[in-house]
Amino acid sequence: MYALADIGLPHPKQPVNSETFSFRLRKDKLREVLKREGCYLLRSNLVEQDPGQPWQYYIQLTEVV
Repeated sequence: MYALADIGLPHPKQPVNSETFSFRLRKDKLREVLKREGCYLLRSNLVEQDPGQPWQYYIQLTEVV
C-alpha cells in the first residue's frame, strides 16, 4: 500500500541511487491498518431498520447459488 511509505523519487534524468531515491515506513499508518485488519465496516442508508439487518443482507450475498 502506497500510503504506508513515504517515497522520494529521483527527477526523470537523475540516476537512481541512495542520494536520489529514499523511502520510509510510516509506522503510524501501519498501526492503523493493523488495528482494522480482519474487521468489517458496513455502511447503509437503512436507518429505520434494526442495525443487524444490513449484516443479514450482506451475508445473503454469499449464499446465492
